[in-house]
Amino acid sequence: MADPKEYPTSLFAGGAALQSYWIYVLGPILGAVAAARLYEALRGSEEHAQGGPNDLALALAQRAVDLSGNQDSRMLAGLAMVHMRRREYDKGIAAQKRASRS
Repeated sequence: MADPKEYPTSLFAGGAALQSYWIYVLGPILGAVAAARLYEALRGSEEHAQGGPNDLALALAQRAVDLSGNQDSRMLAGLAMVHMRRREYDKGIAAQKRASRS
């Protein structure tokens, strides 16, 4: 196995030194692509891959709307934006309509 300090030397030396150099360049790239594909296959659809940050954003936006008594148009617009980002368009449109009425 080559030491990382030898990469520039082998690149300029050429010949036999470059015969195994490609694995050090392509290995991490191919590994990252394979890991990303495996992750997506295990997580399922995009809906399941949304994860915690989107759920937290929805919970915080909903709590802000509740604390404002469903009257603050800025809070309702924020809730609409979170729903739109989550591709929950019907809920986003309903929240936007409520925001325009307040």
